[in-house]
Amino acid sequence: MLPFNRILCPTDFSPPASEAVRVAAELAGHFSAQLFLAHVVHPAPGMSLGQLGEGLEAFDIRGYEKALVAAAKRKLKNLIGEAVPTELQAETVVVAGDPAKRILDLAEENKIDLIIISTHGRTGWHRLVAGSVAEKLVRHASCPVLTVRMPY
Repeated sequence: MLPFNRILCPTDFSPPASEAVRVAAELAGHFSAQLFLAHVVHPAPGMSLGQLGEGLEAFDIRGYEKALVAAAKRKLKNLIGEAVPTELQAETVVVAGDPAKRILDLAEENKIDLIIISTHGRTGWHRLVAGSVAEKLVRHASCPVLTVRMPY
């Protein structure tokens, strides 16, 4: 299991995720590991023209998704500049789809040794309805998963 050579840190650009990136960069530096920073774009729900109704113009879903991907790539590049020491080897990845599934796919495709992800500490009905990406990763990842909470 040790040492970790390839670390994946998914981010949604929230403050808790920024803390996870900080921890991931620190561990990557300690193990001289390659760091992968990833963001998963939620695909826009599709609508047929019949669902739009009269007088409404069609929304450019593909263009919207492309804009989300481009914005995420810029944010990841900025995040590397802010949070990752220059001596670390860091790669960025932006994919679309279900966050837990796509992160698990990225881990398998890139032979990741450790996933580091933030947890937002949601409880109750919100966690029940939205689910927890971190919880799904802990349950289904083939490598260790380190969850990071914001310091209070």
